Amino acid sequence: MKEYTMRRRLISLFILGCLSIACNPPDGESNTGRCGDGMQSRAEECDDGNAIDDDACTNACTLAACGDGIVRTDLNQGITGAEACDDGNDFDGDSCLSNCKAAVCGDGILRTDIAEGEEGYEACDDGNDEPNDECSNGCVLQICGDGILQPERGEICDDGNEIDTDACTNRCRPAGCGDGSTWEGNEECDDGNRDNFDGCLNTCTTARCGDGARRMDVSEGEEGYEECDDGNSDSDDACLTTCVAARCGDGIYRRDLNPSHPDYEECDDGNDSDDDECSTQCISLGCGNGRLNEGEACDDGNIEDADACRNDCTLASCGDGVVRRDLQDGEDGYEACDDGNEIATDACSNSCSEAVCGDGIVRTDIAEGEAGHEVCDDGNLADNDACANCQLAVCGDGIVREDVAEGEAGFESCDDQNEVDTDACRNTCVLAVCGDGVVRTDIAQGQAGYEDCDDGNQVPDDDCSNTCFPPGQGTEFRLNFPQGAAGATQCNPWVTWRTTLNAGQVY
Repeated sequence: MKEYTMRRRLISLFILGCLSIACNPPDGESNTGRCGDGMQSRAEECDDGNAIDDDACTNACTLAACGDGIVRTDLNQGITGAEACDDGNDFDGDSCLSNCKAAVCGDGILRTDIAEGEEGYEACDDGNDEPNDECSNGCVLQICGDGILQPERGEICDDGNEIDTDACTNRCRPAGCGDGSTWEGNEECDDGNRDNFDGCLNTCTTARCGDGARRMDVSEGEEGYEECDDGNSDSDDACLTTCVAARCGDGIYRRDLNPSHPDYEECDDGNDSDDDECSTQCISLGCGNGRLNEGEACDDGNIEDADACRNDCTLASCGDGVVRRDLQDGEDGYEACDDGNEIATDACSNSCSEAVCGDGIVRTDIAEGEAGHEVCDDGNLADNDACANCQLAVCGDGIVREDVAEGEAGFESCDDQNEVDTDACRNTCVLAVCGDGVVRTDIAQGQAGYEDCDDGNQVPDDDCSNTCFPPGQGTEFRLNFPQGAAGATQCNPWVTWRTTLNAGQVY
């Protein structure tokens, strides 16, 4: 019984102790206090007993913290807990970061709350102070294509566009062959490599058969495949113009090999018959095999058509239309030309010599006025007969004819090739003489042959005497000089003078 009573007493004391603790909170705390009374209750984080909301304890009796929307002002910048801003959110792309620091260019966080063109806008923010990378220290993008030339960033050009096919590529380098960008209007292609045997050559032109560079980037059967490419337009060598290797039976006669070569072809008719003139081994069975077969006038076994034996195994002859090249001028059979016709009056005569003035054949294939036109051809080189330089001789051509006698038609005693009728040679190509009715004007007064008048008659006592001077003038007289005197000659002491006598003059 005692033991039971003792147990109940101990339980009662324990309950009373617990109730005492619960009903009496520690010093400074209250179960029923209000925020701002300076007494921190169990529901309060703090209670500094003031109405200041921006110190360590807010007016809601909560401890100040970054993100609560209240900017603490009781701490200097640099001290733990100090805030430059507090927008109450955890978004880092606005003016206030989630660590309550004001957003600034260079903090490494890109602001997205400001539109381009507004103050504070950031196109980038790399958080460093390197001015020459893609983001400037002013948070402006520095990229190729922004239209600003930045040599320090390695830009040689910057045209401000995204067109990679103009003069400035999207790498801000001048366009050029091999840069991998096809320069419009200047390059057909540009694959950016140095492989000259693919679809784009190193000249930035599209690969094609005949360019001299065999394509190695495609297989047989694929479009553009080339078995060979020798870069020429010859179909009779090792590589056809289709970029297929020549072979016996392709129907194209190869001419680039010596007879000793194993691939030499005497012919190639492109069929598989041995019953015609060319065998399936490209060996000639007819004209050109070097053996004289029935129906052949010759067979020299070569492919030269301009020698003594034509490629049709007929003997070369003047008029066959092929000029022989195996002979020198002067050798029997030599041909300067061969037009293959029987017209003797064109540029090539029927003797296969080139037509020239003086060959005795008048050319009829050249119109009057054109170089080489002939009116006549007397077969000689004399230009003082009826045919001079293959043109008919006429008075006034400057050449005195010597093939006709005086009195005969066409006779010329002179030909000065002008239209002046009052000089030494009349326009009728006869020498001017006193009495021909034309007064000469090419001789000065006092010189031999001078005419003061010429009436064309033999009347001595009219207005013009037979000496071509008016009567009383130009009289002949003789002066007698003693032998050895001045003006005398040893052979004839009498000197005849004729001069014009003017009134009052004494001689």
